[in-house]
Amino acid sequence: MWQGSEQIRIPTRRDFPVLLIMISMLAILALAALVLVFAAFPHRGESVPGVPWLGDAMERAADVAPVLDGDDQKAWSLHS
Repeated sequence: MWQGSEQIRIPTRRDFPVLLIMISMLAILALAALVLVFAAFPHRGESVPGVPWLGDAMERAADVAPVLDGDDQKAWSLHS
């Protein structure tokens, strides 16, 4: 049974790296989820169920991104 004897611990400078790692991991997971959603729906021409605005935003971003053609040999060479 808890009797209220625990004290609240104030974060110190030692806790900053742990917090930074946790925030970084959450950002990485969010980016991975967006890539997964893009590969599963808009890339195949389907709408994202539940959040169609996200699919529309991903399609606009994909249209703006530069694309290399398969027959563009100069883009793949080391000498430009």
